[in-house]
Amino acid sequence: MFQDLRFGTSMLLKHKAFTVVAVLTLALGIGANTAIFSVVHAVLLRALPYAQPEQLVWIWETSPKDDIKDEPASVPNFTDWRSQSQSFKEMAAFATAAPVLTEAGEPERIPGTSVTANFFATIGVEPMLGRGFVAEENKPGNNRAVILSHGLWQRRFSANPQIIGQKITLNGNPHEIVGVMSPGFKNPQPDEARPTELWLPLALDPAQAGRRSDFLKVVARLKPEVGINQARAEMATITQRLAEQYPRTNYGWGVTILSLHERIVGNLRPALWTLTGAVGFLLLIACANVANLLLARAAARQQEVAVRTALGAGRGRLVRQFLTESALLSLTGGLTGLLVGWWGVKLLVALSPGNIPRLGEVALSGQVFAFTSVLAILTGVVFGLVPALYATNPNLSESLKEGGRGATEGVRSGRLRSALVVSEIALALVMLVGAGLMTRSFLRLQHVDPGFNPERVVTALISLPVSKYPEGPQITAFYHQLLERVRATPGVESAALGSGVPLASGAYNTFWIEGRPVPRPEEAQPDADYLRVSRDYFAALGIQFIRGENFAEWYADSVPGVAIISQSMARKYFPNEDPIGKRLTTGNPQPAPGQTVPWRTIIGIVADTPSERLDTPRYPQFYVPFDQTGQRSLTLIARTAGDPLRAVGALRSVTWSLDRDQPLYNIRTMEDLMASSVAARRFNMLLIGLFAGLGLVLAAVGIYGVISYSVNQRTHEIGVRVALGAGRRDILRLIVGEGLVLTLTGVGLGLAAAFALTRLLAGLLFGVGARDPLTFAGVAALLAVVALLACYLPARRAANVDPMIALRHD
Repeated sequence: MFQDLRFGTSMLLKHKAFTVVAVLTLALGIGANTAIFSVVHAVLLRALPYAQPEQLVWIWETSPKDDIKDEPASVPNFTDWRSQSQSFKEMAAFATAAPVLTEAGEPERIPGTSVTANFFATIGVEPMLGRGFVAEENKPGNNRAVILSHGLWQRRFSANPQIIGQKITLNGNPHEIVGVMSPGFKNPQPDEARPTELWLPLALDPAQAGRRSDFLKVVARLKPEVGINQARAEMATITQRLAEQYPRTNYGWGVTILSLHERIVGNLRPALWTLTGAVGFLLLIACANVANLLLARAAARQQEVAVRTALGAGRGRLVRQFLTESALLSLTGGLTGLLVGWWGVKLLVALSPGNIPRLGEVALSGQVFAFTSVLAILTGVVFGLVPALYATNPNLSESLKEGGRGATEGVRSGRLRSALVVSEIALALVMLVGAGLMTRSFLRLQHVDPGFNPERVVTALISLPVSKYPEGPQITAFYHQLLERVRATPGVESAALGSGVPLASGAYNTFWIEGRPVPRPEEAQPDADYLRVSRDYFAALGIQFIRGENFAEWYADSVPGVAIISQSMARKYFPNEDPIGKRLTTGNPQPAPGQTVPWRTIIGIVADTPSERLDTPRYPQFYVPFDQTGQRSLTLIARTAGDPLRAVGALRSVTWSLDRDQPLYNIRTMEDLMASSVAARRFNMLLIGLFAGLGLVLAAVGIYGVISYSVNQRTHEIGVRVALGAGRRDILRLIVGEGLVLTLTGVGLGLAAAFALTRLLAGLLFGVGARDPLTFAGVAALLAVVALLACYLPARRAANVDPMIALRHD
């Protein structure tokens, strides 16, 4: 074996050009697979960083009759689930919070989470310092404890080890620090926009909360002896019991239970496995290329093998020698591929949309190193075995003849090399079709009309605490003053307020239309995206008014309620009639005696805008004046004359001039929001396009190598043809024709494979069918042109052969 290693190393060093090309080809394939496997391992395969994570499940509500598939829980429903279920060891709830920290320095809105006291025990973690919450701290008025993240503890409190027991001010109220979490701890949820930096006790009062006030995320731990299907059956029974007990709010509602791991990463599986398939195809193309190189070398070494065989070397001994050289190539390619993979991981993280769960855990771990090692070994066997078997079965009489032209060799190896090139073309075409579909899908999405103008618009959230603004008039007065001052700011063309903006609203609410029967519990309830906005909201965002009136400048509580609806709401709920003048309400349409219905009159219709994502159908929307709702948390919207981010400092100053303790947070331009809404599709398109491009290059190199090698082997034949009168065009037609046969065969096989496989991409596409004929035809034509160009170069060289030199060849 050591002799084989020394000889193999010597041969590889002797043929440096061959070695470099083979190693780089393998490094590309292995490196791409290493990078993608790093992501797949970290995101999909590695267990969650909690105690016994297989016992953790996520629970949410569903209503098939209303087409609601993913709804948080209400406080009363959660309380009943927890008290009535027997399948769970623990059940905890949590909700988003964003308190203002007003310590030394400027005030800061901290991303936080309000949790039940058993939250940390449920997921199986403990604070690094101090303790968790206790049940008493979940009672209203008694929730004045706080737990810090490790990052916040370091950033704002200088990692003070004596911090437990100290007081900080959140939303104007003192809170006692009772714990600090370990580094890297994150909430068990898939959609956390910013990592939580502090945790507060969640005040639970079922008597004061409605059963359709849904805002709680629920995580639970199964008892060790209970399976998830048993828990699902029990929860189905509980929800049926609640539906019978509370038919008006719970009829038709059920629950869905998934493992926590599936809930966090399940939506990413199709995209990640698609990328894994793409890099797998890329590695196969690389292997076929290297196998072709080894076949060419094997042909050149026929005489060497024949001499060894004649001197008594057995076939097994020769195969071992050739496989040793292949293994050296693959291991060198694997080591280089690790470097490519390390760089690729950095590139993937940099290009990623930022909302991929667990992406921060991606690294070249021991498991990834083991995967790369096994991959390198298997690759060496795959691309080295066929050439080794071919090379060690020589025709001794031909090979030992000095000056033999190797015609026999050309027939024996030509089919193998041609088959490898055909497979490369077919694999490359499948990858290119996938990339073409993703690209067309992304371009279609880019041309979707969003219904608003995102240019030069900046948004920032602001939320007023109860401690300083307990009543509605105080809230309204603050926001009125804020709008007036922002409008007067230099560089601001228009300003508005809203409870949400396009692509970041999604606050759905049920409503009822005057004069229509109230739907029965078993019927679908009408609902829409419910936004509270100022008069200039539509102008600031460039939302087109279709017809009707806008809101008045300011609305007092005594002014009758009004509403503006979107086109989709008008089409869905007012077909074949004019909605202007109709009335609707979000309150109780059947009030108790002595109470009145808070009706709102529809005064206008505006264009549709996307509530959450650009690639989903437009949901019905209706707008009401913010100053009739007492809304505490609103988004400040400013359209500027220049770069919108340059106005942020002025907006902060205006806000602080009214209240020094109120920071602006989650500051984003609408163009950034638009880019974020398509970031995942852009990421998938870029990666598949990159791998497909590499596959196309390798396939072109492969067909160039086969045709070039064929020209070298047939130099004598070409000289004879030229001597007998064949012209330049005849030689070009002969050589290019061979390449054309290989290309068309590969394209045909690739089209059949792509037709079968691209249906797996259907869930990742937008506005394009998985079997789009234009994409298939365009990709086939592109690959054919590239392949024919690769054939033309050696064909041109063959056409320029001097017949006198060619006749003396060999």
